[in-house]
Amino acid sequence: MKRLFKNLKEKLRMPQFIAASIHPDDIREKVYLKINNSGKLIDVSLVHSPLCLEPLIIGVKIIDRKLIEDAKTFELHYTLNNESLPSSNDSSQQDLLAKMFLIYHNYVEICEGVGLLMLKVKRTKLYQLSRIKRNMLNLYLYLHYLRKGNKHSIKYLNNMCSLYSYPRKVILNIVRSSSHFNIFPMDFIANFNKEKIILLGLNTENRSLNEIFNIRKMLVADISSENKNIAYGFADHHKKEILESENFPYKFIDSEILKLPVPDFVIGYKEIELERHIKLGSHYLLICKVFNERELRPDEPHLYNTHTIHHLHLSNKGLSYTTV
Repeated sequence: MKRLFKNLKEKLRMPQFIAASIHPDDIREKVYLKINNSGKLIDVSLVHSPLCLEPLIIGVKIIDRKLIEDAKTFELHYTLNNESLPSSNDSSQQDLLAKMFLIYHNYVEICEGVGLLMLKVKRTKLYQLSRIKRNMLNLYLYLHYLRKGNKHSIKYLNNMCSLYSYPRKVILNIVRSSSHFNIFPMDFIANFNKEKIILLGLNTENRSLNEIFNIRKMLVADISSENKNIAYGFADHHKKEILESENFPYKFIDSEILKLPVPDFVIGYKEIELERHIKLGSHYLLICKVFNERELRPDEPHLYNTHTIHHLHLSNKGLSYTTV
């Protein structure tokens, strides 16, 4: 037992989240929405995202509203693809990582014929690693945050493990007006390519929020994993803006239409316009329309966040992503 605790302590020198290098086409995980009143399972891997942290709300794109009529309870199944069944839409035939149990929160039309189902998380059940290893790792995380004066409950930590069992892409948000300039990273984002809609979950304490509401136009940029340190270095800018006098170890290029300053290391960007915003709790949901996009280096892997427990689970199977 002492040896087990020692090994877990060594593993937990890693942070709660792991930065990974992944090309979007190479994501191995799947997420399925189970509609409990019908038992129907829908693959929502590419059309779901967390939108708010407190309460924890997840948004899912819905094409046919009849599918969710009268439904009040739902589940999200996080799975690892069974490569022998690449076309399976049955989560029971794949390696189950976690289940989230959710209740209906709201439904909004985001464009003609397309809606956003918002679900509030009630609890999570995890399946990664063994129960004892998983619980000990979460206990160490709990004590780690407690020592830092941030009391995250075990329930919260389980929710985060489930949520980040599906890799979450990190993007940069770039906002500029005549009196304001800011760049900050975020990973509460859903990209509905067909509809040219982007959803962002932005903290209510973000320094640029009011500016975004005023100017309504901004830019989101994809970044490669090799620029992780630069991206994470912008994290403080959620609560402060960039000073024009700052020196940067890279150059800026102008975006095509808005002429916003884009760091020359990005691998692609989208110029977007805010159409609506909805306060959900600790975060605002921003519904944005893409009016221009550029791919600059489409073959490069992107920067993603995954959970440490999920990373260890994949490592045990010899399937872990490259960490950066």
